[in-house]
Amino acid sequence: MLRLPYLALVSTLALTGCTGLSFGENNPGQDTWLGNGAIAVDDRTETSFVLASETDDTSTPGQIPAKTLFAIDPDTGLVREAADLTGRDDPRLLFPASGLLVMSEENNKDRLDLFDHETLTLKKSVELDVRYHGTRMSPSRKFIGVADNTSQQFPIHVLEAETLAKHVIPHDGEWLEAMFLNGSDTLVAIVFYDQGTPTPRARLLAWSMQELTILGFEKEPGSAFWPNRVFDIEVPNVAWDLGASFTWVGTSPDDKYVVFPVRKAEVQPNDEIVYTHELLVLDTTTQEIRAVPGARGPVGFTPDGSTIVSYGDQDMNGNQELWLVDAATLEVDPEPVTLEGGISYFVSRDGNFVVVGSSNGDQRLVLYDVDQDRSTQMEGPGVGLDEFVSRVGRKEMWIVDDQSLFRLDLAAGEIEAIPTTFSPEHVNILPTRDRLVLDDGDSNDIVFFDPAARSVKTIVALPVGKTSP
Repeated sequence: MLRLPYLALVSTLALTGCTGLSFGENNPGQDTWLGNGAIAVDDRTETSFVLASETDDTSTPGQIPAKTLFAIDPDTGLVREAADLTGRDDPRLLFPASGLLVMSEENNKDRLDLFDHETLTLKKSVELDVRYHGTRMSPSRKFIGVADNTSQQFPIHVLEAETLAKHVIPHDGEWLEAMFLNGSDTLVAIVFYDQGTPTPRARLLAWSMQELTILGFEKEPGSAFWPNRVFDIEVPNVAWDLGASFTWVGTSPDDKYVVFPVRKAEVQPNDEIVYTHELLVLDTTTQEIRAVPGARGPVGFTPDGSTIVSYGDQDMNGNQELWLVDAATLEVDPEPVTLEGGISYFVSRDGNFVVVGSSNGDQRLVLYDVDQDRSTQMEGPGVGLDEFVSRVGRKEMWIVDDQSLFRLDLAAGEIEAIPTTFSPEHVNILPTRDRLVLDDGDSNDIVFFDPAARSVKTIVALPVGKTSP
C-alpha cells in the first residue's frame, strides 16, 4: 500500500527498538499513530481506519500528496472517506467517549478534529498553538493525556474529550511523567527535581479527574499543584531515566501496584555520582513505596497482577536477564534469555506467558511460561515484536514482521509462518468477528483474514487519491 513518509518526531512510547516492555501490540480502541501506515480499529463498531496517500513520492518541489483517512465497514467492506488530511503531518486517531478524535499538525501546530464515530460527521474542530506527541486515554475515555512537544520540558496536558478543553498539569519540577490507572479516571504522576545534582529527588502524586473537573482544574492556593491529591509522596536520591530503558509508569491490572522505573543516585567518596537502575513500587492501598534494585523498565504485569515483568543487566555472556518480580514480596526470579543485546518483551493476555524478542527483531523468540517456570527458544526465523495482535481466549499471537505473517501458539510454545498471497506490513484485529485486518505492502488492498480457517475472507481496495470534497 502507498504510505505516508515519516514526517514527525515520535515520542518514546511509540519507538521500536527500545528495551523493556514492547509497545507493538495493536488493540481495537487503542490510540494509533497513523503516519507509518498503521491500521486503527474502533472497538465500538469494529470499523477499520487507514490513512493512505495519492503517492509516497515527495521529491517533486511543492508537491503535496492527497492524504485521506478511510473508514472500512467490518461486514460489507464499504469504504467511506472519514477525513481529508492533505497538508497535515503527524496524524493520530483516538477513540474517546465523545467520538473519533483526529489529531494532526498543520503549519507545525496541532489541530484537533472530533467526529461522530458512526456518521463520521465533524462535531468540533480546535486549532492549537502547540505540537502534541504521545497520548494516554483514561478508562472512561473522557480524558486524554498528551505531551506538548513545543514547550521546554515537554509538559503534559489533559484534554477533556467532550469539549477538547486543555489543562496543563501544573508542577514545580524539571520533568513530569504521568499515566491513568486502569479502573478509574485517576491520574498518577512522577515529578523530578534537582537532576544532575548530588541530591536528586522525585515526587509521586495522583488526582481524581472527576474531582478536578468540579474544581475547574484550578491550582491549589499557595501550591504548584492541583488540589485534592490522592497521594503526595517524596522520594529522595532518584533521577529520571531517559535512555532505552525509560521512566514509563506501569500499573497492575487491578491498580494495586504502580511502578516507576528510575535511576538511584549515589555519591561516591570522590564526589562522583553513580546511577543504577531500580523500580519504585507503590502500593496504592497503603501508599508504601518499595524498591527493586537493578531492575529496569518499562515493565509489564501478568494478567493476574501477581508478577512484575522487568529485566536486568547483561550476564557474563552478554545476554540480558528477564526478571520476574513477585509483586507482593518483590522477590526477584532472574531468568537468563538466550538473546544477544537488548531485549523486548510482551506479557500475554491469556495465561501467564512472557514472549521475549531481540530489540532489533533479528533473533528467534523466547517463550517463558511463568506458571511452569519453563523457558523455550522457539524454532523458526528471527521475528520482532513491533507489530502484532492477541487472539484473546485462544492463547495466540499473530505477528507481522518483514512482510510476513506468523502465528504464535503460546500454550504449545510454537511459532509458524502463515503463507499469504500478499505482503502484510500492519495488523489489527476484530475480536467479535474473529478477523485479522492486514494491509498489502504491494498494493492498496486491505485484507480481512480468518485466523481459524487461515484464509482470506474479504479484500478491500482503497480508492487512493480520491480526497474528501
